[in-house]
Amino acid sequence: GATDSTNEDKTKGFNMVRRVEAEAQSPHAHTRVRPSSITELAEASAGCDVVLIGEVHDDAEAHRLEFELLKQIHELHGEKRQIILSLEMFETDVQVVLDEYMQDLIREADFVSDARAWMNYADYRGMVEYAKSAGLPVIAANAPRRYVGLVGKRGSEALEQLPSASHSYLPPIPIAPPSEAYRDKFNHMMRMLNEPSSADSSAPSAGGTSSAPAAECPYIGFSASKTRFMLEAQTLWDASMAHSISRVTSATSAGAAKKPLVVHVCGKFHCENDLGIPEHLARYSPGLKVLVAVCAGEGELSLMHEAQVSTMANFVAISKPAPPSFKVTHPV
Repeated sequence: GATDSTNEDKTKGFNMVRRVEAEAQSPHAHTRVRPSSITELAEASAGCDVVLIGEVHDDAEAHRLEFELLKQIHELHGEKRQIILSLEMFETDVQVVLDEYMQDLIREADFVSDARAWMNYADYRGMVEYAKSAGLPVIAANAPRRYVGLVGKRGSEALEQLPSASHSYLPPIPIAPPSEAYRDKFNHMMRMLNEPSSADSSAPSAGGTSSAPAAECPYIGFSASKTRFMLEAQTLWDASMAHSISRVTSATSAGAAKKPLVVHVCGKFHCENDLGIPEHLARYSPGLKVLVAVCAGEGELSLMHEAQVSTMANFVAISKPAPPSFKVTHPV
């Protein structure tokens, strides 16, 4: 039919591999990944509670994949599951604005302004509009940037000084510290980003932006060279998104006719290697079944062995070189 043809055209060009789980490998096999497809990924989500999609924020190919995956998951599982779109790109304190727009009560211009949409909101607009037309909830999952800036300047302990009303926008305080594996990965990334040649590197960044020349974040006013709390700020992002996902799965599950299936979009550093968001989700909602998919560039993946690629995620989409969807210095 016409729909099938459209889906085929939209998915054409997505190059994807899937991790071969240890129990499925023969004792003498060396293959750790195998060819896959976006359709297989959508089908695999049936056995999960949460699908984490990790992107590089300026990767147009990743944005195209995310939209198509949301659509396929909804078409495949929407009758039996409550599909929920969760986004790093909106912060918890603007959930009411997002809800007003999803109910078609306010203008899109007011929504974009009052919800503090990212400057590249055009890259995510398709998913939001699809969710709106399909009646899917959309969750503003990230920590408000003012609190991330506070942590970046003064550390996580400063959150305890906030008024009690502010804590409704945050995960439980104190936030669990990052794991040793996450800390090592973060420190390695910061060293790479601060090297003089990093501006031309294809290496991934902490937040998922490919073209940043230094480890700085102008939006929240700190950089790796000026603060020792950058890792704590990164951890606040991870914990906030995990808590938002945990909260919506718990609330929707209570007495709901359909079991929730959350599709969460974030920078890939927040979820790849089963670090970051997956670690915090395991604390907030033990037992949740989480599937991780990331979209990574050919340049980054070409530097890896197959075993390294297999540890990135359950599914890895390979993005071909292309002009960035927007230009900004924003590595985390």
